[in-house]
Amino acid sequence: MTRVLIADDHTMFRQGLRRLLLDAADLEVGGEAASGSETLEFTRSGGIDVVLLDISFPDLSGLEILRKLKESGFPGRVLMLSMHPAETYAMVSASLGANGYVDKDCSSHELIDAIRTIAAGGSYLPPRIAGDIVFDSGRHRFLPRHHKLSPKEYQVFLRLAKGECVSGIADAMGIKSRTVSTYRARLLVKLQLNNNAQLVRYAVEQGIV
Repeated sequence: MTRVLIADDHTMFRQGLRRLLLDAADLEVGGEAASGSETLEFTRSGGIDVVLLDISFPDLSGLEILRKLKESGFPGRVLMLSMHPAETYAMVSASLGANGYVDKDCSSHELIDAIRTIAAGGSYLPPRIAGDIVFDSGRHRFLPRHHKLSPKEYQVFLRLAKGECVSGIADAMGIKSRTVSTYRARLLVKLQLNNNAQLVRYAVEQGIV
């Protein structure tokens, strides 16, 4: 039996997922989490095989939660489940240790298949983009510029796009303000942008925030 933690800040969505998983004989809801801190607490208690992890929470981003899970040695698997299209976040999620990524508008059949696939030790991406992820190494010029960012740069990019200040980002990520400024300078070069205003505009245009 695969025990699944549903981590999403929308109550109705969690309830819908719970009902869906109840229909699968080999899956069991091991808990629900409405915030990043609750997600991390549940996983520390053990007994969770797969985490269905949203990208957006009121306290921590899903990517930050993912990073903390991997750093803590969480032995389970993580399936990112987000309203954002996979083209936007799948590659970054994979680089941070996610085992799969599905859009929230996927079918119930696809979601169950994805959970079973990663629970069995595999990985899952929507078929329409799987080829792009696998073969992207020779095609970077065709990918959005933010796909070239490192995981740390991407985390700083997301927080800057949401209007967070350098010192606040440093506190949240547990690094020095000087390091955040270095990441900011690097990502602006990679994104071919000059300032935070352009960064925010780019993030909005790409549907990231």
